[in-house]
Amino acid sequence: IVSAQNKQKEYYDNKHACGDIFNVKALVLMKDFTRKKRAGGKMDYRWTGPYEIIGTLGKGLYKLKAVQSDKVRCFVK
Repeated sequence: IVSAQNKQKEYYDNKHACGDIFNVKALVLMKDFTRKKRAGGKMDYRWTGPYEIIGTLGKGLYKLKAVQSDKVRCFVK
């Protein structure tokens, strides 16, 4: 039983591990999820940005700053 539990724990930890994928100061794009809610707009841009990562908040959460303005947002991977 103990070895089966260890295997299950290892599998779960590997699947749910969430390390920092992006580095601070990296430029990223953010998906525009509002596109799915409105009709039409087939030719609209699917991504917004670029944003600069100014910090990590842990577990895949990042603090972003728009390159063209001083607006700060949070982003979940």
